[in-house]
Amino acid sequence: MLVFTGSDRLEHFLWHAYEDENHEYHDKFQQYFREVDFTIGEIVSRINEEDQLVILSDHGMELIKANVNINCYLAAEGFLVLMDKPKSSERYKNIREGTKVFTLDPARIYLNRGGKYPKGSVKSGEAGYIVDSLISAFEDLAYNGEKVIKKVYRKEEIYHGEQLEHAPDLVLLSNPGFNLKGNISAENVFEERDIITGKHTYEDAFLFVRHNKDLVPENPTVEDVRQIIE
Repeated sequence: MLVFTGSDRLEHFLWHAYEDENHEYHDKFQQYFREVDFTIGEIVSRINEEDQLVILSDHGMELIKANVNINCYLAAEGFLVLMDKPKSSERYKNIREGTKVFTLDPARIYLNRGGKYPKGSVKSGEAGYIVDSLISAFEDLAYNGEKVIKKVYRKEEIYHGEQLEHAPDLVLLSNPGFNLKGNISAENVFEERDIITGKHTYEDAFLFVRHNKDLVPENPTVEDVRQIIE
């Protein structure tokens, strides 16, 4: 198995160079992918015809319009209570009693359940109401008139199995260009992009299987990919 990690790093830091044909690194950006393409071709030339070949990417990439600090938004909406002037080094120790919800990267929303977390306050009987209130709040989140959140997934929609209870209660999918972050020490909901100019996308993941294409269902999951490789 071979992993091209450089493509991810390049796209995070220089996606703006890819989109700008006049950027000094635009051609070098494209040359990197020509080298990747050449290497894939070399691999194909060396394996036997009957050998299985699987090529996949778990996400695509796009230009960041703005960074969105979800924990900051939760605090503003009254779902998250933090110490005054929290220090990033203390991370989630900043959470105070009364917190209903917190976020972990990337945009995973957890109810602060009593008996599960050190300062948990959410009782099982109120979980449904809180989730409904969160979904409504995220649907209202906007930046310069644009809706930030494309879809809010409840955990039962995307997770299953014996460890379901440990899955996040909600997962957020953003509209194009919005980079959802869990920075708990952020002071503003929206921030301009920094040196990171490219963000992951959900729709542009892909899977290529050279043989036995019937092994690939119409909507493959992570588990299906593992079985194909095995």
